[in-house]
Amino acid sequence: NIGTLNEHTIDSMLLAGKEANKHGIPVILDPVGAGASAFRNDTVRLILDQMRVSVIRGNLSELSFVAGLQTATKGVDVSKDERNNPVEVAQAVANRFHATAAITGAVDVISDGNRTAKIYNGTEKMSHVTGTGCMTTAILGAFHGAAKDSYLAAVTAILTMGIAGQVAWKEAGELGLGSFHIGIINALSKMNADKIKEMAKIEEF
Repeated sequence: NIGTLNEHTIDSMLLAGKEANKHGIPVILDPVGAGASAFRNDTVRLILDQMRVSVIRGNLSELSFVAGLQTATKGVDVSKDERNNPVEVAQAVANRFHATAAITGAVDVISDGNRTAKIYNGTEKMSHVTGTGCMTTAILGAFHGAAKDSYLAAVTAILTMGIAGQVAWKEAGELGLGSFHIGIINALSKMNADKIKEMAKIEEF
């Protein structure tokens, strides 16, 4: 996660990523704010040039930048970039970097270049809470630790996060965004296969 950048954090990310590559440990990249500044853009390029990345997860603008397309990014939070098709962007990133690309938004799109999925779970209220994207990337890392298939790990992690958001909004949303935020963590802690099977809204092609 490149959210907070300085010389030391960049050096740390490069060292950690290269060491992970040596030991077959998957690297997950969250290119926070990619496209918003030259410093962030150069950092993303540096990471992708110097290590093998298993999954790249971000919003549409961030992954549009990674794909080499024009973006509308204004900062590190979600920005709309309606000029670009998320399926095409995800597939382009996946093929360019031989990785799984995951774009989270109103409809989540995940692709490894051969398989592509759209996920319709979640609630737009999740965009009102800071950090849900970072939480999703962290969960994705945990899932990839349990599954060698990066595409399967990304689909299941993002599906899980979306369902947690739906459950949390139903149970705690009326109390306010603070309770909703904690509710997401509560829902994740109680997540199981039955809940995922019951609530999953996914299209794969």
